[in-house]
Amino acid sequence: MQMNSVVDVPQPKCLLVTSTFPPVRGGSAVVYSSLCKFGGGSFVVLSAWRNYATGREIPGWREHDRQFDFPITRLELLRPLLAQGDKRSSFLVDLLLMARVLAKLIGLVRAHGINVVCVGELVYGGWLAFACRYLLRCKVILYVHGEEVNATGQSLAERMKRSYLAAADAIVAVSRFTRGVLIGAMNLSAERVELIGNGVDVAHFREMPKSETLIARYNLSGKRIVLSVGRLIPRKGFDRMLTAFPGILRRHPDAHYLVVGDGPYRADLERIARELEIEHCVTFAGDVSDSELVEHYSLCEIFAMPNREMPNGDTEGFGLVFLEANACGKPVIAGLAGGTADAVTCGVNGLSVDGDSPAAITDAVDRLLADRELWSLLRIGGLSVAQNAGWQERTDRFKRLCVRLLA
Repeated sequence: MQMNSVVDVPQPKCLLVTSTFPPVRGGSAVVYSSLCKFGGGSFVVLSAWRNYATGREIPGWREHDRQFDFPITRLELLRPLLAQGDKRSSFLVDLLLMARVLAKLIGLVRAHGINVVCVGELVYGGWLAFACRYLLRCKVILYVHGEEVNATGQSLAERMKRSYLAAADAIVAVSRFTRGVLIGAMNLSAERVELIGNGVDVAHFREMPKSETLIARYNLSGKRIVLSVGRLIPRKGFDRMLTAFPGILRRHPDAHYLVVGDGPYRADLERIARELEIEHCVTFAGDVSDSELVEHYSLCEIFAMPNREMPNGDTEGFGLVFLEANACGKPVIAGLAGGTADAVTCGVNGLSVDGDSPAAITDAVDRLLADRELWSLLRIGGLSVAQNAGWQERTDRFKRLCVRLLA
């Protein structure tokens, strides 16, 4: 009798290396945290306890890390401080930082039996692809969101992106847009680029009654709320929302714009609101906790983030917040730029507009506030889209990719 041969494929044990890990806010941080939460013990994390963008210690990182049963190790930094800049940074200081990161990574690989290393920072972490592949003999995956490959820059790290991508065993793209850029502009073969769209935790993000506490906090009684959530940077389109809002108010005087998040563009956004004389109809809530974020989604009738592509190519890779809003039963308005088409299908779970056109934004908001039938249709469609985008399925696909690389 002929026996079938069985190939013993090792189960993946993945070391995730990223600076953008909670309690840092942002879509990519949610992606990496969700992979670990739904990974069933397959993940170990190497992150930082100092925020490279601000230079300050990340508030609450110790308390955050104690909540989870997957190992989280933190160094002070995994990449140079943003304020330092390439021109002013010391080459020796950067080399010492890289040496500390590599030494810690080697220790974690040996201690946890790591066979796959996933790097979540292409520009400043991609160099690890060489070390992991040739020194440690680990399989290397680069997780790419979009802006890292589409934006242009003159730093050495920016110029090395193609080499880092070439050294990896596989690249994960979070949207068709990102995958297209990797295959087209970066000249990667389609077989090496795995499309794994972002997901949403539907057990956490769900429909709930409006919070009377938040209504009182922001003085929003009787208001029809348009909500934006995200890091306050130009590509998100919050400035265009503000520019559109006087037209929205002329049609819907009870409308109110609630902005959740913080970032370097906040002072400019507050100035725009003052210049347009709509500050009484705009609330900047700042960052909120994960538990309160769901309650903030519950306040709104519409979620809007009319993103656009910036002159340097910076654009939205996916737009995880659209799925979060959909899971909370809210129709969304998205820009046409970047990878948001993977998150929002116009007429199914939201509306898509030219994020550079305040008039188009005004018309989209007006349609959803005025047409209850359309609002209900997109609400139901959004709930369906969110239910089909659960994180367990996304995580399982990532683990299957690891298994293929190890076979």
